[in-house]
Order: sequence, then C-alpha cells, then structure tokens
Amino acid sequence: MNVSQMVQLGKMLDIYGSMLTEKQFKILNSYINFNGSLSEIAEELNISRQAVADLVKRALDRLKFFESKLHFCEKIDKLKSEYSMLIDKSLLTEKQKQQIEVIYQKLIKILEE
Repeated sequence: MNVSQMVQLGKMLDIYGSMLTEKQFKILNSYINFNGSLSEIAEELNISRQAVADLVKRALDRLKFFESKLHFCEKIDKLKSEYSMLIDKSLLTEKQKQQIEVIYQKLIKILEE
C-alpha cells in the first residue's frame, strides 16, 4: 500500500472505527496508524501472523464497505476542498476568515465523530 492509501484508510478508521469489533480496531489501528507489521502485531497479541492478516483483511473490507455505502470520507474531502477554494477566492477580512475557520473546524469535528 502506498502512503495516500494508508492516509485514506486512516481517515476511514477514524470515522468508522467504532463500527469494528474492539479486536479489529486495535489491530487495524496498530497496522495503519503505528505502521506495525503483521509479525509485530501477532507477537504483541500472542496470536499467529496469519490470524492478524485475516483480521486486517476483514477489517479493511468492513471499512471499505461502510465508505461505499455512507461516503463520509468522500463528503468530508469535498467539503474541505470547497472550503479551501471559498476562502482562497473570497474578499473577506482576515478576522472574518478566522471566524469562518472556527465554524468550519467545529463542523469537521462533528462530521468525524
């Protein structure tokens, strides 16, 4: 997996992680956010490398399924892009831009919870 794919999976894990089992979340979090190898995770949890590989695959499939149905990551990315374009091309004062930024950050936080 390349870096942009890992970043996208990290976003999906942040958004949909609570929909995974506790074990799936723990393993996927170690794999994605801490760059843990299958062997390292297996040793840490005292399970086989193959069990970790199976859990990672199932958890990734679930994340991708949730995104394919709900499109939250896609919507958040679109919102961020549109926000950047709006702010860059606006004739707002710096104070107004800062106020909009505060509202925008609150909105993103709500969407990601």
